[in-house]
Amino acid sequence: MVDQHTKDCTRVQFARILVEMDITDTPPRSVQYVDEHGQLVEQSIDYEWLLVKCKNCMGYGHIMADCRKGEAKKKL
Repeated sequence: MVDQHTKDCTRVQFARILVEMDITDTPPRSVQYVDEHGQLVEQSIDYEWLLVKCKNCMGYGHIMADCRKGEAKKKL
């Protein structure tokens, strides 16, 4: 899905595209598409935001330093 400015080709400094994907998938670093001239183009992707994943418990939304499961192991 694209925003209205991207669809209308106005404010073309950057394109903004929404992509829905499975949370466990690795976000792609580039996409390929066919441009208005019929040529295949590879475009790199810059993300505004990515969900953080804890390396300790593999849960989402926090980092290892804030992991509650890590605290429980330390207390034992």
